[in-house]
Amino acid sequence: MSMRSVRSKDGTSIAFDQSGQGPALVIVGGVLGDHHQQAGLAALLADQFTVYNIDRRGHGASGYTPPYAIEREVEDLDALLPRLVARRMSMARPIQVCCAWKPQRAAWPPR
Repeated sequence: MSMRSVRSKDGTSIAFDQSGQGPALVIVGGVLGDHHQQAGLAALLADQFTVYNIDRRGHGASGYTPPYAIEREVEDLDALLPRLVARRMSMARPIQVCCAWKPQRAAWPPR
């Protein structure tokens, strides 16, 4: 695994580990830890997927720019999307991001 990062819309650095090969799969952990909590799952999935295991903003190696809003987390995922364009994508994520992200996807790609 190699730690990498992207810049979110507000300039916040969002860190992620990338491992494996195959269709893209994004793992977004919960609010109490960083990508290390999902490392075992990422390792299991890396046999069949290119796994992007992210540190949510304010966690692990990712930065934090106040104020907090769920929309910023959606923008964080949007910042990762250009890396996934050439791959079929699956997502494993907390329900609050899922609920917020789906309406935002109607506006993708940004104009």
